Amino acid sequence: MKMPDLLTSPPPATGWSLDTDLAAVVRRRAKSELRCAAVEIPDDVFEVGPVGLQAVDEDALRPLLTRLHGEVEGSSRAAVVLPTGWLRTHLLEFEQLPRRQGDIHDVVLWRLKKLLPVAPSSLRIATVTQPPTEGDRRLLVLTGVERAMASLEAVFESVEISIGLITPRLFAVAGGPEAASNVLKIQQETGFLSMMLLVDGAPRLVRT
Repeated sequence: MKMPDLLTSPPPATGWSLDTDLAAVVRRRAKSELRCAAVEIPDDVFEVGPVGLQAVDEDALRPLLTRLHGEVEGSSRAAVVLPTGWLRTHLLEFEQLPRRQGDIHDVVLWRLKKLLPVAPSSLRIATVTQPPTEGDRRLLVLTGVERAMASLEAVFESVEISIGLITPRLFAVAGGPEAASNVLKIQQETGFLSMMLLVDGAPRLVRT
């Protein structure tokens, strides 16, 4: 699967970008019309730990989302872009993969135990099968702390917004018109550097 396929089609008309300092929203109303709004985020709304986003202060975040949602007349379905450092991304290689999805999930859990300092059972895990190379099978694996992801979804739902997609910024910047070419994407955040090599639009190397 190529990087553009990680984004829903058609994408939600409203996109949100969150980090520890700023919340921003963009609403696409027509091909040539965008409505935008942003607001500063108070300290301690988001708690970030060794494996990314750990917790969300829903009561502090809710009025900010309500304000921005009203300013742009946002749609009820939205995409949310998070700092790459709030999630963890791995490109795992296997000589072969089980046929059953449940067995694949177990294999991924076993690999993650060696890569992350928390129990994989506490994580939300998404996998995308990649085109095979030289016989090896590869999975793009994205993980986030389940408690934090559920809390983020809950606060959006409390202001009548359904999240159709949650993605790190590294993936969000990879979906441009040049994504089908061989390109190295480098993205820097405060205290976090990410790199992704795309070959024919598919990730071949991910380092964070």
